[in-house]
Amino acid sequence: MVDWFEALFGFPERGADVQQVLVVDGDELTSPVNGARYGIGVFGTPSLGELRAEVARLAAARERPAGGASSFRNVLGDAAKFHGDNPGATFQVASQFNCLEFVGPNVVPEDGVAGYAHDRTQGPCCAIACGPATVYRNYFANVDGQVGQTRERQLENLGDVLDALGPVEGFDVRGGYTLADDRALDLLSEKIGGLDARAYDDVCAKLRVGVQVGCQVTALDWGRRLVGDRDHAVTQVFGSACSVAYSRNAPAKWKPLASLVLRASYEATLLVAARNALERPDDAAARRVYLTAIGGGVFGNPLSWIGDAVSRALAAADALAGVPLDVNLVTYCAPVPRPFLEIAAAREARAPPPSRKRDRSPAPAPATEAPAAATPPPPPPGGPDVSLEALKSDAPKPDVSLAALLAKARAKAAK
Repeated sequence: MVDWFEALFGFPERGADVQQVLVVDGDELTSPVNGARYGIGVFGTPSLGELRAEVARLAAARERPAGGASSFRNVLGDAAKFHGDNPGATFQVASQFNCLEFVGPNVVPEDGVAGYAHDRTQGPCCAIACGPATVYRNYFANVDGQVGQTRERQLENLGDVLDALGPVEGFDVRGGYTLADDRALDLLSEKIGGLDARAYDDVCAKLRVGVQVGCQVTALDWGRRLVGDRDHAVTQVFGSACSVAYSRNAPAKWKPLASLVLRASYEATLLVAARNALERPDDAAARRVYLTAIGGGVFGNPLSWIGDAVSRALAAADALAGVPLDVNLVTYCAPVPRPFLEIAAAREARAPPPSRKRDRSPAPAPATEAPAAATPPPPPPGGPDVSLEALKSDAPKPDVSLAALLAKARAKAAK
């Protein structure tokens, strides 16, 4: 049976020397086997601090006055379908700290990417939706000046945070997963607890995320339905959380570090979307961003930690960028977790009355929404909008610097 990799590139991944067969040509990945050519965009791993600086610069230079607060809504559905319905939007992808999708800490890049189809979670779903970009990150990403990730050489987006906190024995990052003994977590918690607000924020700013601008959406439904539109591209942000449940520690021992990572990862994602919106002010899709519950499920981060991180990130992004983003938190199926419903309720309570002035900007196509007591803003395409009241009533090429990445994105947007 042909898997998604073979359907795209014309040959099976297993047993092939993928780096020798496929060719990176600028921001495209080509297969001489079947003549296919796909957009992989431009990939980099900016830190939260770098994103803050860039967004602040763009916000200061904008010609229009700052907008209001971002909207927030919970939506139900398949993350890949949202990719299909929202070209130009930004998607947070639940990943590991190496920007790949491993089912466990003992998986290695040499195991390939075709097997992502067997892990029915959000991260692999999004990775397969933009399959050629995923192939690039595994086989062609620049790591310490060398091409591709391997067992011994992987991206490590948590590295600068750990360096800032100082060496800690008993803490390891393997296959993008965090593994630690109790003593290491106690020491990290002590170090984090001793930071003042400024120092804490400085450590947050060192977290890196993977950002791939201009990823062609090539398939939906776990690779079973191919998308042939070369211009259908999105931005993907690869964020991870601490794998709390993998070392069998008490979750409370992870809370200081895990909460710091969650907060920084969500803020970084929102700032990538804000940057897109500032660079493309007339494109409504550029303001649209889809979040996911990174660190939930088998990773073992309590939903209350995730909800708190999202709330703080929303406030931070609004304060810095002044761009009213259209923020959607995706849950695969009902019920939506209560911490996420509370975020929506809190944002709605603070929202100003709707303007009577007609909005002539492009709007997303309507989607089926849950009943609500009052008429909510139109939901994004691809799935139902889920509000608190509704549920109550219905019980490229080698990695580049951030500056180069931005220049590339601007050039493509100007065409």
